[in-house]
Order: sequence, then structure tokens, then C-alpha cells
Amino acid sequence: MNKPRNLKIKLVGLAALTGLIAFILIFKPPCPIYSVLGFPCPTCGMTRAWICVFYKDVKNAFLLNPSFWTVPVVLFFAFFDFKPFKNKFVNGFILYLILFYVMVFYGVCLLYFFNII
Repeated sequence: MNKPRNLKIKLVGLAALTGLIAFILIFKPPCPIYSVLGFPCPTCGMTRAWICVFYKDVKNAFLLNPSFWTVPVVLFFAFFDFKPFKNKFVNGFILYLILFYVMVFYGVCLLYFFNII
């Protein structure tokens, strides 16, 4: 894919993300996964956490979902085709760190909501 077209696709994606954020801030829809399955996924509370961030309430954002900070990191990586740094180790380490964090969060949710322990 050539660079101008690739940039256009990224800009359209950024515009769509901006529209999604505006929709969420205006209508505040409920979590569809929690509504259907009855237990939270790793992103449950993420919308409310970002609303707190937009209102400069970072403390409550961390209380609602401590992984809210992963969204801009993943978007940063996606914007640079998942290779923003020249060092492959740094790129892989950051992505694996995010994956590990989400897996731990999901494991804690499963333990808590299904009373396994």
C-alpha cells in the first residue's frame, strides 16, 4: 500500500474514533458484553474511565479500570504499523506488557465473578 493512501486510511480511522468518543460521551451506552454474559471483560469500565479522564479525574479512572491507559498506547502502535521504535525488543516488550496486563485483569475478573477461589 502506498504512503498517501495509508495515511488517508489512518486519518479516516482517527475521524471514526473521534466520532465514537463523541457518541459515548453524549449517549453513555451500557456495556454490551456485561449485559449479555453477566460478567465483565477486561474493558468493562473503560468507557467510564475515559469519561473520568476527559473530566480530569484520573484517580477515579484508575479505580474504574486500571487498564484504560492501554488504549492510547495501542492506537499509537497501530498508527505506526505496530513498529514505532527501531528496536524490535522495545516494540515487542510494550505489546506483551499490555497483553499480560489484560490477561491478569481478565483472570482476576474470572476468579472474582465465578468464585473459583
